[in-house]
This record gives sequence, structure tokens and C-alpha cells, in this order.
Amino acid sequence: MSKSNALSVDLEFWLSRIMETAYFDHENADNSLVNTVFEETVIRPTERLMEIFSKFSIHATFFTTNSIFAAAPHLVEKIHQRGHEIAFHGFTHNDTASLSSQIESSHDFISRFHIKGFRAPEMRFSPENIDVLAQNGFTYDSSQYGGRPYTLTSENRQNKITEAPVSCHPADTIQTSFMSAIKHCRIPFGSGILLGIMPAYCISGLIRKLNGNSLPAILFVHQWQLVDRCKLMSLFNSIRKSNLSGLDNLKARDIYSLACVPGKRLEKLLSHHSFNRMDNLLNEHSE
Repeated sequence: MSKSNALSVDLEFWLSRIMETAYFDHENADNSLVNTVFEETVIRPTERLMEIFSKFSIHATFFTTNSIFAAAPHLVEKIHQRGHEIAFHGFTHNDTASLSSQIESSHDFISRFHIKGFRAPEMRFSPENIDVLAQNGFTYDSSQYGGRPYTLTSENRQNKITEAPVSCHPADTIQTSFMSAIKHCRIPFGSGILLGIMPAYCISGLIRKLNGNSLPAILFVHQWQLVDRCKLMSLFNSIRKSNLSGLDNLKARDIYSLACVPGKRLEKLLSHHSFNRMDNLLNEHSE
């Protein structure tokens, strides 16, 4: 049986293509909608997650964008002080710069929390990241879907890091994206999207299957998924009616941003399974 599983949080701006840009636009400094959305979709649900984790004595990993640290350093410091792991989720959630450039731009953030883990925004895995991560002191990546943690080796075989794939069922192959998993008839149940759709007993059953095969389950959730769906819908509609720049980037797929995870559903999973930080989980499986 697996010793434990890992629960992680992708801590990022909700509707990041719009709200991340809007938050750092000085013209929106006094925009009540921007500030309200940030409070309701970042600050409050993250505080709620920490309360739930504390209730079950669980430490998790927060894959955090540098932009969140810039916007709310006190929040990230609080997460760290509570014993949770801080990992890297990109300079911003929509950064098109190279990973090496993003790491360089996030130096203060990464060094402040001695960050060792990385998850690409939207799980955009690239083999080129192996060298970049290893050369910058990272020890693991979690940007694919699959089963057992395994070693990723760069093309020149000079650098290695551990890949900790988000859980799929069946867990027999590695999938490089959510849609790839679906296309190959795999259920990426560790994804926050499916945590917001599938009943808790289904997720729980799939976790038990993995654990029965001595495999850990690796799940993630976005902090904004803890927000009540009606409130998210209200904020969503307010943004659509606003004059914020980037509204033309609001795509049909952004409806996934309403895939909420009720607190009670999350608590049910936490009460039935053992969860840990990603770094601690990987240490367990290397023993």
C-alpha cells in the first residue's frame, strides 16, 4: 500500500488572462471590481483552504505564481508559516517568456522559499524544461498526468529531475496534457476540473485503486474552486460587462473557471485518505 498521497493547490489569478493583467495595471488601482475579484477569488478561498487543511492536520503544496507573491506577499508568507510547501507555477500564469527567463525574473520569490518544485501553468510540459529546472536547483516537476513518480532525463542525459505526475486512471501511461489523457481514454481524476465534477466517492475509489497498487495519488485544486458557484457566476458576469482590457481573450473554455469544489466534498476526501506535501511524498517514495 502507498504510504500517503499528495494534495496541491495551483495558486493563481482567477481568469488570469484578464484579472492578472488588470490587477497590475495602474489605471485599475482604485477599480473596486478588480479588488473585489482578487479578495473573493484569491485571498478568502486560500484562507479557507488553510482552515480545512488545519482541521485535518494536513500539509499541502501550493504551486504559486510570482504574480501572486507580488500581489499578496503576506498571504504566501502565511501559507509557508503554516508548514505548507511553496512551489513555482511560473512568473505569471500567461507568461510566454522562456522558463529560464521566468525563473530569473522570480529569483527573489524562489530563493525566499527555497523552492524545489515546479508545475507549468495549464500543465504545459516541455522536455526542454528538464535542463532548465535541474540547472536552477529544482528537484521535481509535476506537469504531466500518469501514475508512479519517475526520473526525467534530459536529451543529453546530463540532467535529471523527478516527475510527479498528476493522477490518471488507468495509471499505465504518461499523458502530457488533460486533453491527451481524455483522448487516450484515461481519467485525469487528479485534475482540479474533475475534482469539481466527479462525486467524492468516485475520486475516493480511484485513490484506493492506486494505493492498492502501491502508487500515490497526486491531486490538485485551484483556490478559486472553493468559491461558491453562484458567487463566481456573479463575478464572471460582472467582468464580462466591465471595460477591463482583455475581454476579447475570454474564451468559451473559460467556463471551466466555474468548476467549483464544495468544501464538504474536499473535507470528505481528506477524512478518508492520507495526504502530504509533494516534497515529503517524493522523499517517502525514494526510500
